[in-house]
Parts: sequence; C-alpha cells; structure tokens
Amino acid sequence: MSGRTFSAIVFLFAGLASAQEAPKDPFSIGVTMLSHAGCPLYVGGVIVGSPAERAGIQNGDHILAIEGIPVADPTTAAHFIQSDRPGSVTVTLARGGQEFDAVVARARQSVIYERAGKRMISGILVPPGTSPAEVGRMLSFDARRLVGRVFMRTHYPQNSKLFYGGFEMFILRDPDQVTVGGIEDGPAAKAGVHSGDVVLSVNGIPVSGKTVPELEGLFSGRESKMMQLQVERLDSPRTFSFRLERAEDIARQNGKRFVDGKIVPLWAGETDLHCFE
Repeated sequence: MSGRTFSAIVFLFAGLASAQEAPKDPFSIGVTMLSHAGCPLYVGGVIVGSPAERAGIQNGDHILAIEGIPVADPTTAAHFIQSDRPGSVTVTLARGGQEFDAVVARARQSVIYERAGKRMISGILVPPGTSPAEVGRMLSFDARRLVGRVFMRTHYPQNSKLFYGGFEMFILRDPDQVTVGGIEDGPAAKAGVHSGDVVLSVNGIPVSGKTVPELEGLFSGRESKMMQLQVERLDSPRTFSFRLERAEDIARQNGKRFVDGKIVPLWAGETDLHCFE
C-alpha cells in the first residue's frame, strides 16, 4: 500500500466524523484488497517491507482462499487474515492463471505501518509528523458542512495532462473554509502539506468564496510551475512551496494510471479494466 496503491486512503472528513473508538492493533500481513461484483478479489496493494511482500505476494494477485476457506470479499478475507495473536496464515492466490500458496507470518499492524513510514491514529493512516490533534480536527468536520469537492475523482483533475499539487480539497461552510482533503504521494505531500490543513491562499490569491471551477483553475495548469500555498494548521499559519507535476505522472507514482478517463491500478490488464469502472 504505502500510499501508492489504487486503494490509497481517500479522506472525506465528513464521513469520518462518526468514528468510534480507535481500532485495536491486530496482527496482520500488510495488504489492501479490492473487489467488484463478478470480479476476482484482488490484492490491491502490498505494504513495503510487510510480511506479505516478503512472502512474495504482489499487487493484482487474486485471493482465492485463506487457510483453505474460499473468500470472495475484503471483509471476509480480513476476518481470516487478521488475528489477535502472532502466527502464520496460508493464503491461496492466483497469478497469470497459476494457483499457489503463500505462507505469511503475521506482524503487528502498527509495526507494518511504521516500517512503511506511516502511522495509524484513530483509525486513519497518516504520514509521520501528523499529530493526534490534527487527526482530531479531521474527525471533527461535520458532513453537513460539506458543500463542494475540488479534484474529487480520487484526488485527480479530470484532465490527466494538467499539472497540479497532488491533493483534493473540500469546501466547507459554517464557517466558510477550504481544506486539504485526500492527498497523494506527490509534490505537496513531499513539501509537508497535510490532510486537514485549512487553505488560506495560493500564490497570494485568497481562496475564500471561490467556486469549485475557480479553485480548479487556481490549483492546476497546463505547465509545470512553482506554487506557494499558505495554510493554517491548528491555528498556526504555515507556507509551503512546491513545483506542480503532471496528474498522470503523480498517478503513476501512486500505482495508478488513466484509461479512457478512468483511474485504474497500474497493474490492471485489459481483462481487468471492467472491474474498475
């Protein structure tokens, strides 16, 4: 996974406002899974340095069974993969039409994330340096405040040839705010921008009161150029500068590609494309 998979975390803070008690820290193997009606259960992502990676599991493998029990959806598979104790689990997979078994030693989920440069706070996977107070702010956003989303197609502009910073934004009301939403591994994230930052201005232009099309125009363009972003993080102003990158290049860095206007996993072959509409 490591932020570079088709199933990289998509933050809609409003949908997280009802988050319950932080989940336990189970033993797991370090994969994300994808499913679609009538399609295989895919390994959507393998976390760098995870037990799954060391066992040879790859993105795009089809998960057929766990401990000999057939599985067809991520919820059922996760039930068998995760445990409250260490040990090994046998996963039956298919790759290129060939079935094989992978015996994977479970590790603490928090340890898997830490090795990949991530951490889990209150059920949200965040980069190092993100504070519990920032996550608390994310969780406090109310769904009734959401009035618009910028780059809402899995964080990307509609036109894959445009240059942008690698993140989507939420337009909120009461009070009026524009916040950083889901963020990809890209120029803004590398510069230190975090999900939940309240955007004040871009290249000296205030964002307050701007419409979705206006914000899309301010935050993307047809050429690579430097962007200066002023944000507020927990009432502390910060300024970040970074060079915009082409959307399709950022997608590729995150394990995705554009096909006929759709975003699909980089590993998806022609016979898989219908599973990602």
